[in-house]
Amino acid sequence: MRGSGASPGVIDPFGPQEQRDNVDLIEWLATRPSSTGRIGQMGLSYGGHTTLLAAVNRPKHLVAIIPINGISDWYENTIYRGGIRSPRIQTWQKEVAPNTLTT
Repeated sequence: MRGSGASPGVIDPFGPQEQRDNVDLIEWLATRPSSTGRIGQMGLSYGGHTTLLAAVNRPKHLVAIIPINGISDWYENTIYRGGIRSPRIQTWQKEVAPNTLTT
């Protein structure tokens, strides 16, 4: 993702740019000579959620996804787990993408 490791850019977890980059990657992979044009994507946790977002964006060549522990409901699964406020996601956000904090 942009901004991770030594790549340029700013980390914006699950944001519009990251989603566009994922769609672009899927479509680029489909054009490679060794590709059948049928692309699958899988991911665990963060990668599982980005896999779900890839499917929501409906890239033409994405035919299968395997999201493992991907979050389908951020509110229920992270912020208010079972109705109890959890600061866990904010701790992760402060470490991974502090520029996205609004409070």
